Amino acid sequence: MGKLTHLLKQTSVDRLLLSETPNIFYLIGVWPIGRTVLSVSRAGDLSVFGSKLDLFLSESDEVDVFTGRGEAEISGELTKRITAAGDAYVETDGVVPLDSRSRSECRALVKSGNGIVQGIRSIKDEEEIRLMRRSGELAKEGMEAALDRIKVGVSEKDIARSAQCTMLEKGADEFAFRISVGSGWRASLPHALPTEKKVADGELVVIDLGADVEHYKSDITRTVLVGVPNGQTRKVFDSVKGAYDACVEDVTPGAKIGELALKADHMISSAGFSEGILHGLGHGVGLDIHEEPSVSVKSPGKLVSNNVITIEPGIYIRGVTGARWENTVLVTDAGHDVLT
Repeated sequence: MGKLTHLLKQTSVDRLLLSETPNIFYLIGVWPIGRTVLSVSRAGDLSVFGSKLDLFLSESDEVDVFTGRGEAEISGELTKRITAAGDAYVETDGVVPLDSRSRSECRALVKSGNGIVQGIRSIKDEEEIRLMRRSGELAKEGMEAALDRIKVGVSEKDIARSAQCTMLEKGADEFAFRISVGSGWRASLPHALPTEKKVADGELVVIDLGADVEHYKSDITRTVLVGVPNGQTRKVFDSVKGAYDACVEDVTPGAKIGELALKADHMISSAGFSEGILHGLGHGVGLDIHEEPSVSVKSPGKLVSNNVITIEPGIYIRGVTGARWENTVLVTDAGHDVLT
């Protein structure tokens, strides 16, 4: 909270309204299921608005709790607080948590898009890193189970189930996201949900999965060559793996993110697959599976110690084949540490 308050005082924001669940959890340790809003004043005062089903455990001297019966009641109370405090400028982290009537009655200017908490979250502390290491270990075990299941004639759903069962049996709270398994032409789909399609000889199989431990997530993708692939299929695989190997070595504090992503794009384009690039090189990981910092050619910043990001170059030839290779990577003072 101290860092957030310090940053707020450097802006013109009188109050920050947070409705994104990971931001709320990060600040007060509550992961609400229903609609919830956390209000942070410029002075650092905390008020949370939502349902008793979510908030009955959060009552403390540090957090003022208001539980309403619906969105209208919550919006009305928020408006009263903003007006009573004399706030002139309010920002939110996403959708403005005020209904149309409350917005018309509110005397303050309210705008969305504030990413200050997301920025703070992009640098992990020791406890967050501990949880993410555990999440990464479980993701690796799930991936090993999936890889052991792959053979000609096995369905994509069977491969996914092997990973799911293993992660839960080993201690994952849940999955970071829906597991993706795409074989053959379905490997060209970046988010191929598993089907009854069976793996055939000569195909690439792409598996993307992650584990969740106390809300902290991991992300890993592997591509497997089954049997004897043709020349194009082999080249796709080799180009992706080569781009990954080259770029992960450049993950160090101070590395320019845009240049790192551009290197991967250049390598893939040089191999003749420029049209197969459908996404950036990676993304931040933490309480969200996609969070700051974005790892793309348009990212202006630099990596800093305790960022946790993915490196995941991919090639997708629509209706033919595809490949991706991904790990969750911690930026350390000495360079990097692969968590998956």
